[in-house]
Amino acid sequence: MRIVSFMIVAGGLYDGKVRGDGKAEAYEVLRPYIVTEEQVKAPKSFLHLHLQGPEIKADIGLFEEAMTAERFGGDRVCDLLVEAARAADWVILPPGSPTCITRESQREHLPPELAEHVVFVKSGQDLIEAFDIEV
Repeated sequence: MRIVSFMIVAGGLYDGKVRGDGKAEAYEVLRPYIVTEEQVKAPKSFLHLHLQGPEIKADIGLFEEAMTAERFGGDRVCDLLVEAARAADWVILPPGSPTCITRESQREHLPPELAEHVVFVKSGQDLIEAFDIEV
């Protein structure tokens, strides 16, 4: 299994500003794959999750308003990241790649700096393809 070691961020936006919700919905999607869970308090409280399953391995930071994925791999893990982001109504922000919306309705809520290069991701394969688009 190839492991990617860069960080992607997913979070909710409304009228160009960060929304403060989505954690519970993302957690429900991720829950079947959580092998360890640790509450981290400083500097900002979040859940540090280690996921594992068939073709899934990932370290996830789950905040009230966002999710980070770092050191992840497996054929199914990107599908899971897209599913969790869609359940939370979050956009995915891979470094150096387009803004990845998981619902068409998110497009109108992007701030101008994120709205220039946008792709709609419906699957992990769409997300992987977005990683290859440089902006």
